[in-house]
Amino acid sequence: MNKLNFILLLAAFFLFVGCEYDPTGKNFIELTPPEDNIPVEISLNDVNPSDTIYVYRNTSFSIKINSSKGLLKAEVLMDGQVYANMWNNTLSFSVNPGQLTEGVHKLTVNAAFSSGTGSLADMMGMEGYKGDLSWNIRVIPNLENYFKLGYRINKDGFLEVFWNNIAPESFIEKYTVHSGLTQNTDITISDPKQKSFVDYGYVCGHVYYEVTTYLKDGYSLRQQLSFDKPTPGVYFENLGLDNLRVYWNKPFANGRFNLTCDSKIIASGINDTTITIPQLFGKNRQFSLEIRPQIPEYDNLHNRYSAWNWFCQGTSLSLPNWPLYAYNITDNIIYTSRYDNLVAFDATTLHETNTVLMTGNPYGLIYGGKIASAPHNSTVAAMTGEETWIFNDSRFINPIKISSLPGDIHTRLSALTSDDRFL
Repeated sequence: MNKLNFILLLAAFFLFVGCEYDPTGKNFIELTPPEDNIPVEISLNDVNPSDTIYVYRNTSFSIKINSSKGLLKAEVLMDGQVYANMWNNTLSFSVNPGQLTEGVHKLTVNAAFSSGTGSLADMMGMEGYKGDLSWNIRVIPNLENYFKLGYRINKDGFLEVFWNNIAPESFIEKYTVHSGLTQNTDITISDPKQKSFVDYGYVCGHVYYEVTTYLKDGYSLRQQLSFDKPTPGVYFENLGLDNLRVYWNKPFANGRFNLTCDSKIIASGINDTTITIPQLFGKNRQFSLEIRPQIPEYDNLHNRYSAWNWFCQGTSLSLPNWPLYAYNITDNIIYTSRYDNLVAFDATTLHETNTVLMTGNPYGLIYGGKIASAPHNSTVAAMTGEETWIFNDSRFINPIKISSLPGDIHTRLSALTSDDRFL
């Protein structure tokens, strides 16, 4: 029995392996092989992959994939890491600048498509197409930090305010410049490439600016700038008995000037910072300088400045009204009064060398005072309303005081004689 079974099994084995099936057209169909490449359109916010996408606030992204073949799966990668998966032809998501580090990141879309041939390999996912497309994304968490203002004097001598920001010019709709002190209206600049503004209304003093950048997506950036430049001072150069030079500092930016002397205009609308006028011997004169923008159409109430100064021929001793004088030839000292003070000046240098307070009894030097100096020595006498102080010299120490003077302030006179008498 066992022998019979072995023979039967051996016969069956040879029968299976030896059988050959001849296929017919009903079981196999010749299919057209898939193309080497297929056209695929992948768009990200309609941005060209060669351009950089800027993320400075919460930004929405929309990915669309169009192809003649069926999409099997797509992945959105951020710097090589899977950020999102796509199972159909569209995907929307948002990126917050706080989610990514500042700098440039790469967003890539990897997509896989079926071949569409209907083959067994196609149905098993072993035949198809793959491809990817990438964009650079620059993340800027605080766009305002890159918006900077500055100022300078341009080649023509006028103030120029300039700015820089990191936003591409293609993103910018316009700029506006506000300056309430130098411009009557705000300035609008529609050319994104123009990143400066020449202020013809500024010459000197305090000024402030506010520049706003408007982006096409409705976002705006605002930055402010203020500074203060000194107003020119008026100075003099004595050119002798005939002429006097009046001059002033050049202001920070171009200006025009009106010069007045004792309420009389002597120069109007000049651009120079110096003028020579006739000298008036022995006359004190007050000069007033008005500073305005060089171009008159930019004048307003806020950009008008003035400076003034007194010219005194010789050297001013800066004394109050009605001073007293006496000269000591021995020590070359000029004695004079400054309110209740007796003051000594070096007659050559006109520098103050000493002073002493004379309070009087009860009135001081200012009330009915008189000053006398000896003709042959250093003695000086000063008379208050009630008494006389006599000093040996301009050191003003240990005075001799003579009180109970006769007469009154209108009748008293004083003198020191060459024989050391006081009259």
